[in-house]
Amino acid sequence: MRRKTVLLTGSEGLIATTIIKPALSDTYHLIGFDLKLGDDLGDQDSIAEKIKGIDYVIHTAAIRGPLGAPSPEAYDAVNFQGTCRLLRLAKEAGVRKFIFFSSLARYGVDSWMRNREETGPITGEDVAVPRYLPIDEDHPSILEYKNLFEWGGKWYGESKARAEREGEALADERFTFISLRLTGAGEKTSKWVRRLLQLRDDARRGEPRSRKLFVYGAGGVATAGLLRNTLRASLQAELEGAQAFNVTEAETGLTDVVRLYFPETPVADCLFGTQKLLVFLNKSGFAYEPTTLPPLPQPRRWPMLAARLRGVLGQST
Repeated sequence: MRRKTVLLTGSEGLIATTIIKPALSDTYHLIGFDLKLGDDLGDQDSIAEKIKGIDYVIHTAAIRGPLGAPSPEAYDAVNFQGTCRLLRLAKEAGVRKFIFFSSLARYGVDSWMRNREETGPITGEDVAVPRYLPIDEDHPSILEYKNLFEWGGKWYGESKARAEREGEALADERFTFISLRLTGAGEKTSKWVRRLLQLRDDARRGEPRSRKLFVYGAGGVATAGLLRNTLRASLQAELEGAQAFNVTEAETGLTDVVRLYFPETPVADCLFGTQKLLVFLNKSGFAYEPTTLPPLPQPRRWPMLAARLRGVLGQST
């Protein structure tokens, strides 16, 4: 039986080389598409040459946000126009399934702040305060907010949301468009636990000092295991039309933290809903157990003891 052929854009990037290729190369014939290989989303001929005979597309190539480009035009050229070009040529070539690596930024997550150093609660007409929590796949996109503060976080989120909208418009019974809305990819390490503890300390003190940690941490993380299962299920399941999934191991038990940073939004104990994804994985035979958080590392005693000895010795001289 012929193995299905998958065009993998961004094939030389970190997620592709460390997660996607190892997870799929034994089952699918992967064709790489990357600037490092001389490919270009801005060149129609470059895409047309690689798209021939492709069954599925996994599209990870993009300018990352919120600091990956200096202008909205740069994000638009690659993340929106480049994706649209790939979508249209893929459908024309008879590709059956298009898996798009989107982002939770399409809900306006990066526009929860005006810059990465900002502190304080998330309020104001120029930030994308959620309409409700937890944010599920039906939540309005960043495109429905007006007068947001202009910066890379806004431009990145808009480029992803506009590309999704194009994919949804092209989807039909012969061309399935699947949007995977990811948090940052990674693992739940001891460093991750310390960040959550810092957020809980903010809530205990009633001082929202760590907005960057809240924006990029409280939403959870797309672990390698979750991403592998999601990709395998998306490729194998019989899906039609347009589909979207929040892909994150969402943190729960954060009611006090959420209340502190979103004082104007009805409170919830987490930021993102993942029930739709978990049901899909279970039905597809790729049930996923969330990662067990590791214990915090014990502080090393010798440096503290040495410091005390230095103090004692200093007092006796």
